[in-house]
Order: sequence, then structure tokens, then C-alpha cells
Amino acid sequence: MMVTRRHTLTFLAASAAALSTPHVRAASSGRTVIRHPDYFNNFDPANFARHDEIITRNILAPLVRLKRQNSGGWTVEPQLAAAWNERSPTEIEFDLRAQSWSGGSSAITADDVAYSFKRIAGLTDPPLNALRARSWSGLTNVEVDDDKTLLVSMAGPVTGMMTGVLARGPGCVVSRERVEAMSGRQFTTRPGHSSGRYKIAYLDEMSHLDLDADPNWSGEQPEITGARFLVILSEQEAELRFRSGQIHHTEATPDVLKEKAQAFEEIAAEERDVVLTDVPTATVSYVAFNSTNGPLSDPSLRRAALLGIDPRTVLREGYGPNGAREATGVIADFVLGALPERLENFSPEEAQVLVREAAYFDEVVRIGARETKSEIEMAQSIASQLREIGIRTEVIARPAADFFADFQKNVYDLAIRRVAGQNLDGTSSLLAFTTENSGFFSLGFQNEEYNDIVEKASFTDNVEARVELMRTAQTILSDNSALLPIAQEKKLALSRGVRPAYYPDGSIGDLGDWLPLE
Repeated sequence: MMVTRRHTLTFLAASAAALSTPHVRAASSGRTVIRHPDYFNNFDPANFARHDEIITRNILAPLVRLKRQNSGGWTVEPQLAAAWNERSPTEIEFDLRAQSWSGGSSAITADDVAYSFKRIAGLTDPPLNALRARSWSGLTNVEVDDDKTLLVSMAGPVTGMMTGVLARGPGCVVSRERVEAMSGRQFTTRPGHSSGRYKIAYLDEMSHLDLDADPNWSGEQPEITGARFLVILSEQEAELRFRSGQIHHTEATPDVLKEKAQAFEEIAAEERDVVLTDVPTATVSYVAFNSTNGPLSDPSLRRAALLGIDPRTVLREGYGPNGAREATGVIADFVLGALPERLENFSPEEAQVLVREAAYFDEVVRIGARETKSEIEMAQSIASQLREIGIRTEVIARPAADFFADFQKNVYDLAIRRVAGQNLDGTSSLLAFTTENSGFFSLGFQNEEYNDIVEKASFTDNVEARVELMRTAQTILSDNSALLPIAQEKKLALSRGVRPAYYPDGSIGDLGDWLPLE
């Protein structure tokens, strides 16, 4: 393929007068004001915090970016790259366009790009223990031919690299000179030189961040010339500030969508300059079953538990009537490799027979969930349904960090988990369930046939053959009762005066691709 040319502001009090103020901008500079749901923590491509990736991608450009087409699909567009060529199934060659660092002091070179990727992968001396190292775990080398040409080599196929890594935070380019001069060869929120379409005009990590379009940017120019990311931790506060016109963009994430959907719809119906965006995501929630420890290590009892859970009921309890779509598998329906229909059918009668036949001695099945309202309600629904078929249950809700630690230790017999597809090819979701990742996304599932099929799918160029392999892999997950898909998650976004851009996984897209509302 060859392409040519492309802080907390605590809401201490909200007086009636403030909340009835006309729609005024919170920043006198005319910036678009966007709610940021956490404090600003880290913009380094090697260690960026979850909610900070949108900042990383705007101040430190990747080689390519994803842009949504009018048809609804996405296309890969050049950013710092002018052209690229997949020289082999494991190699991509890039030619860089002319672009200097912020301030125009010097040019961005292929050496900067190579250093950026190898640094995250741990291939520099001494190696950096990067939080995002898994994104580049397959990187073997980046060869620099000259200032504008480089070859990225992977141990495995590059399928999905363009949309899953290179267009995301781990694909953003830093200045080798500036970063190597920093303590520990890393930074948090002060990158030195920036390489993206925007530069930091002001930052208070506990309050807000102002971005201005960088006049030094020589690529496609953004139509939104300035933005303020305003720290608002409370969902209620965010809604109040939007209603009063103090912010121009806020979201209801899957964890709060059940409570917020109606309010968002009412706001959009009341105001002409407000856009309500239904944002599909590539994130699928599912129930993981423990196949190695506890009562569900008995395949018959595990199958009984799977057949005794109605995913539609769990979805409705966790997300509300319109908060998500039913998942057919672990691959979202708009991603290559999705199943046309689910493989498991809710059958409580068959489940009860299997419970009677299994060597089940009334052990308690422990159901793990994060300490969020939606997941607790989903877990309670699962517990109720399993009791109906004769299985004793206990719901264990834990703070996120504790939940994930217990999940990796196989503490739970079943648990509510999510897998987030990172690109438009389903292999990225399927890789989560290979033996290499056992303990992160599954409760002990290990199957060599599954591993082989996913690897083969990753290397298969023929689209039809790859889809068939990905569907076969999902059949293996079902046949082994490893998991039960529940919901394909979505978000709702409210925007005033602008039309936002999103990435396929539901994360906020490049700010430079946002448009003023006509």
C-alpha cells in the first residue's frame, strides 16, 4: 500500500445565577471547552494516563492518524508520514514529510521516530520500563536509512499496527535530544518540543489545560484553533456546566450511561446548537469463567453456568434499555471478524440438567466485579440467575486496582471483564485470550489450537480466510465455555457548537478533525 501526501476545578457552589447564564465560553480566548474527567497525569507516549491520550496525540503527532469518512468508516491518513509501504508481512517502511519541532528550531527526523518507538519497547540502553511497552512488545528493530526514511520491523504480522498502535498514543513522536536530556529519559506533562498540530499554551495539572494550534505545523490545518480541557470529576457537575454553557463537550461513559441517557437526550432536544452523538465502541463486556480453579473447573458445571445466564437480562440490568448493543462475540460488530450471531443460547432447562449431572457439592461460586454501579448490578443479575439453576453464589465487588489484581490471581470463579479492540481488525481482541495473555483477560483459559488459529489469522492476507479463522477462534472460546459475551458498549456525547471526532474504540479522536457546527 502506498500513500502520497495529510486541574480539580472543584464545583464548590453553583448559584442559580451562574447556572442560568447564557451560553458563554469558559475561556475568553474563544477556545472550545471540553470536560476532562481526571487530573492531568502523564502525556508521555511511553506512560500516558488513560484519559490523557487525547492530549498526547495532539501535542506529539503520530506518523498516521485515523479519520472518519462520511460513509461512517475510517481511513488511515498521513500525519508525520508522507508515504508508507508494507514491504513484508512484518515490515513497514515510512517516508517522513518535512516538519520541524515547535518553534521551528530543528526538523523531526527518522532517528527521532526510531528512538520514540524503541524507547517504549525497551530497546534503548538502558531500557525504559514503559507502562505502554505492551503496545510495542513485538518490535524487533527500527532501521534508519536517512533523515526521512525508516523501516519498522516486527516479530509478528503488522496487521492492525497502523490503526492499533501507530495512530495511537504509543505511536507519537518525541524529540530524542530533549527526552534524553531529561531525568530518567521520560517526562510527565512537559515534553519540551512538541510535534503535533497543537502546543500547550497553559497547564495546571489540577485545573485545566489550554491548547493552541501550532503555527509551525505544516500539515493539514485544524479548524478548531484552540481548546481548553477542564478538569471536572463529578458527572453531575459536568452536566450542570454543560447546561449553563460553561463547557462545550461532555460524555456519558458506559459506567454512567444508564443514569445519564435520558438527561442527555432532553438537553439535545431543547437546544438547536447541541449535537448528541451516539458513539459506538469496540469494547465488549463479557463474563469470564474460571477453567482451572474452583467449582467451575468442572467443564459440565462451567457449561451449566454459561447456559444459565441470559446475556440480555444482564445487559439490561447493567446498561439500561438503550445503553449498549448485545454482543455476538468478543469482536465488535463493525470490526473485521465479528460473528453475525451469538454462538450460545440461553437455556436454563439444559443448565439445570448439567448441574445435576456435574460433580457439584454446593460450593459457592464467587462472582467478581469492579466497584461500579453498572458492574455490581450485572453481577447481581448473574448471581440471581445462577441460583435459579441450583448454583450458590457470592458477589465480590472491589475497587478497580484490587479487582484486577485478584483477577490475575484467579481469585474469582467468574468475573465481569472487558476487552477493548484497538483497531479495525478483530485479531487485536482475540489476542487477549491467547496463552501469553492468560490472567489478564481470561481466568486460566489456555488452548493451543486457539493460539495457532489466532496466529494464522494474523498472518493471513486474504480477508475472507482471515474472517473465517477469527470466527473459528471465537467458536473455540464458546466450546470451552471460556467466556460469555454480554454487551458491545457505547458512549453518548453532548457537544455545543462543534462536531466531535472519535476513534473506532470510542476514544476522542484527533482534535484537529473536530469541526465547527454549521
